[in-house]
Formats: sequence, structure tokens, C-alpha cells
Amino acid sequence: MGGGRKLNWGIIGCGALAERQLAPAIQAGANSRLAAVYSRDLARGEDFARRHGAGRAYDDLAAFLADPELEVVYIGTPPHLHCEQAVAASRAAGVKLMAGFMMRFNVYNRKAAELLRAGALGKLIHIRIQASYNLPDTSFNWRQDPTLAGGGSLFDMGSHAVDLLRFFNGEIASALAFVDNRAYAYPVEDTALALLRFAGGGYATLDASFSEKAPSRNIDIFGNQGSLWLTGSIGRNATGVLNGFLNGERKEFTLEPKHIYISEVEELGRAILEDRPPEVSGEDGWRNLLVLEAIYRSGREGRLVNL
Repeated sequence: MGGGRKLNWGIIGCGALAERQLAPAIQAGANSRLAAVYSRDLARGEDFARRHGAGRAYDDLAAFLADPELEVVYIGTPPHLHCEQAVAASRAAGVKLMAGFMMRFNVYNRKAAELLRAGALGKLIHIRIQASYNLPDTSFNWRQDPTLAGGGSLFDMGSHAVDLLRFFNGEIASALAFVDNRAYAYPVEDTALALLRFAGGGYATLDASFSEKAPSRNIDIFGNQGSLWLTGSIGRNATGVLNGFLNGERKEFTLEPKHIYISEVEELGRAILEDRPPEVSGEDGWRNLLVLEAIYRSGREGRLVNL
């Protein structure tokens, strides 16, 4: 595993997620250190670098990418600034690409996936996932600008919900959906509801909303021999609650929380040092996008869409 060597990371974009989650996680990771940052605003980048222990800041992207010490780059920008080109570029360059689906690293989500894959629930019948919160109409939130965000509630929390569904039970084969604005008039959707069919059998329902005053972030998994209920495992937290009905008995699982962003950073570091694909690949990000596009298309055309 590289003999304890730490990889030098750079961050593109000094926004809230990089500030609160990724930079601290990189500095806390067992195999990572923050070496440099890029921001279009050099003063902001220098301040960010100083506070997070990075050696230098750039406002020239080419110069940042040419930094000879950089080995890993985190792209912390809105969706319009990172897309399918990253998959093609990583293939051409022969480097690792990891999609930032950090909720896979929540220990409660991982335990649920483990139980489902081990057959503890029998044949999967249905997964119900809710990933919703309230996002009021403002003039300065990039999540409400389709040219920056690519979409609304579905592209935001819904993308993580789709990834968790794929993490639990594999690829999704078809989608039937409603995508609408029920509470706010901004130009991206505030409500998305989808019925999904897994390629390997079983179904899922997805609720991704910006219009619910009280956040709903729950996962219910039903099989013909048992059930699981998760709360609090969707989002940026390491915590959660996992209860089940297994072998005819109710069971509550108590697990040791692990920081999901540190786990994510360390997994990519191990993949690089061990020369293997990361657990969450760039291909996962691409396949996730195909599901989101199918949901949007179903909502527009009012019909079932097969992937």
C-alpha cells in the first residue's frame, strides 16, 4: 500500500464543500496531504490554502495542472464544469477517476448493502428512498440555475439517491417519472418522483425534492424474507440508524461511524497506490447520469423509458 506514502492532492474550486468537507478530509487522511489549490480568485485561493495547510494557490488552471508535485486532483466545481470529458480524459491518460458519491462510505449504508447482497432479505421486492430538503427561491444559489447545476432536486440529492440504489442492487433498466415544480418558480425542478426497475429484478421508488420544509432522508428495503429501515444515512454525516426485521425478529444495528469524506479520500489513495480501480469509478458517475437522463426524459414525455 505504498509503504505509508502520502499522495499530494490539489483542489479545483474553493467553495463550501471543499471548505467544510474535502480539504479537512484530505489533511486527515492516512495517505493524503493537501499540496495546492486553484481558484479563479487568487486572494480567495491563497486564504483557503493558508487556512488548510496547502503549500500554494493558483489562479491559472494550466499552471495548477502542471504542478510537478500534484498526484491527485479533486474537482469541487458545479456540474457544468465537470462532465463526461473526465471519463474520456482519464482513459486516454491511464489515470484513476473516482466519482464523488461519498454516501456509499456511510457505514450504515454499507451494512445494508452487505445484508442485501448476502441474501439476508431474500429476494428483493422494493427499495424506497427519500432524499429531500427545502431550498427556497433565491437569486444567488447556483443549484437553481440550469446552466450551472444541470438540473434541480433530481440532479442534486437525487443523483446520490440513484447511486445508492445502484450500490445496493446493481444497474437500473427502466424509469417512469414525474418531474415538476410544486413549491417554487425557479427554472429547475423542485420535485422529482420516479418508479425504477432494476435489471436484476426488483423495483425502487425515488423521491427527490427541494420543496419539503422538513427534510426527508430515509431508505426502506423490502425483501420476501426480511426488511431494513435506514434513517440519517443520506447526506454528509457519518451517522445513521439501521433497523431490520430479519429471521422473524426485529434487530437494531449499532456501528462505529467513519468520516465518509476521509473514507472516500483514503479509498482513492489506496486505489492509486495499489494500482487498481477505485470502488466508485468514473464509469459509475457516467452510468448514474444515464439513469438521471432517463428519469428526466420520462417526466418530459410521460412514458416509461428503457435504458
